[in-house]
Amino acid sequence: MAAKTAAKAATAVRNLKALALAPRPAKGGLIPEAFVPGLGNVDIGIADVGSWPGPVELTVTGWGFSTPTPFLILVHPRQNQFTDNQDNGFPDQFATQVIKTDFDSITILITRIDPDAEGEGWGQDLEVDILVVE
Repeated sequence: MAAKTAAKAATAVRNLKALALAPRPAKGGLIPEAFVPGLGNVDIGIADVGSWPGPVELTVTGWGFSTPTPFLILVHPRQNQFTDNQDNGFPDQFATQVIKTDFDSITILITRIDPDAEGEGWGQDLEVDILVVE
């Protein structure tokens, strides 16, 4: 099957929580809410993805990192917990790949990978949970 070109989209991070060992430099902009001994700066947030006819390259803005290349970024796709938090029996499976970062943004490639629908779109209201360790 030929690979589909990913659509490009952008959204702001929601429910951002910043946990830090020490105050961030002025460039980062966020004031730490708590300390996380041994981890460094930790940020968690949610981004709305929605439904797409194929793969999407989603840029999530609004972070305020102290570095343009955070040490670890974990992205987990899920059915939107705020609009449809129930089992609808969707067979959808997703792969996520962080492809670019900066002080204020993370760009993620999201692709459907379940059998018989690889690279196709989806109709559910998808979101991604994001955990960042700087």
